[in-house]
Amino acid sequence: MGRAPCCEKDNVKRGPWTPEEDAKLLACIAQHGTGSWRTLPKKAGLQRCGKSCRLRWTNYLRPDLKHGRFTDHEEKLIVNLHAALGSRWSLIAAQLPGRTDNDVKNYWNTRLKKKLQQQQQQQIIKSCSTSHNNNKTHDHVLTNYEMEPWSPSMASGSSCSSTSLMAADYPFYNIKHKNPNMWLIWNYQAIMCSTFLIACTMNDVQSSS
Repeated sequence: MGRAPCCEKDNVKRGPWTPEEDAKLLACIAQHGTGSWRTLPKKAGLQRCGKSCRLRWTNYLRPDLKHGRFTDHEEKLIVNLHAALGSRWSLIAAQLPGRTDNDVKNYWNTRLKKKLQQQQQQQIIKSCSTSHNNNKTHDHVLTNYEMEPWSPSMASGSSCSSTSLMAADYPFYNIKHKNPNMWLIWNYQAIMCSTFLIACTMNDVQSSS
């Protein structure tokens, strides 16, 4: 057996609440308290569902409700609680006196979520800019590196310093360390050219045989 409905749907009024209905609900709660929301509409003389009365009281008519803009402290608290609890708005709202879970959820979806995304994008742009500046400094160091000119005597092993060895392979060293991406592209092109030459050689051998 399922739970019995709190009201008869055919006789329930829907749509926005009127000031007269708000006054009846406030007067009934002032006299009887919140109590059972299933029986409250009849006591108040309202053609509303018990759930509708509860939401109207909780989200709009409670005297301790806080209206207006969220403070910076409330924003930080919502962000921290959302990171820990996720979208459990009732638990988050319980930590903000005077705020309802509906208010907190709407404020997150319409304001805070976009604000955090913009801050993250700015941090990414700043990080990329810092990385780019560091790469420019690294390139400047490589460009100004003093290298000894290579001579055939270096190949014989006489007076080969580490700097001279790098100078012997300077074009490749410069590409590899100054621009790693260009080094990978150069390697790929060299492999493709070698593969093409091998294929042409094998075709010539087969045709001659």
